[in-house]
Order: sequence, then C-alpha cells, then structure tokens
Amino acid sequence: MHWHLNKPNRQGNRAPPKIDTMNDYSANLAFFLLDKTGSIFGRWHGRMTAAAQRELFGRYIGKGTIVIDGDNETIRNTVKACFGLDYEDRNVTQWRTL
Repeated sequence: MHWHLNKPNRQGNRAPPKIDTMNDYSANLAFFLLDKTGSIFGRWHGRMTAAAQRELFGRYIGKGTIVIDGDNETIRNTVKACFGLDYEDRNVTQWRTL
C-alpha cells in the first residue's frame, strides 16, 4: 500500500489505506490466541457458533470442536466419528488462505 499515492479528499486530507481482509483475519486469529492462551503460537480448542466463526475468520467451517493452532497457523473442525470412539479433522485451513 502506498500512502503517498492516495488522492487527497475535499478537505485536503489523504484517505487512509484500505485494509486487506486476508491480513485482517490472520490478525484477528493471532489476537484471539493471545487473549485466550497468552501467546500467538498457542493452541485453543472449543465450540464456536457460526456467527462467531464468521466474525473471527470470515467463514463457517462447521460445527463440533474448532481448533485454532497458532504454531502451524491453521484452523480446523474436529468431529466425532465411529460412534463417538474416534475423532476426525475436517476443513483444515491455513490462515493465509482466509
């Protein structure tokens, strides 16, 4: 982003640069982990509503347990399989693809 290339508005002020949403979601996830685990490289797992998922990382990846891994920079959905005796990871997504 080139701040100096933005055209001034009517008051003569330059408009702020537009924020890239991909970096926004990555930053949201990093701040979420920092708040919940104390480190951006931490790992959090728990349940999230569809609205909370869309607000945090811009898409709904499924119901079940959501795992946010800061060390590998991935989010995934873990669901019970085999009549509750095993778990399966679904929708493993890298932060950079959000």
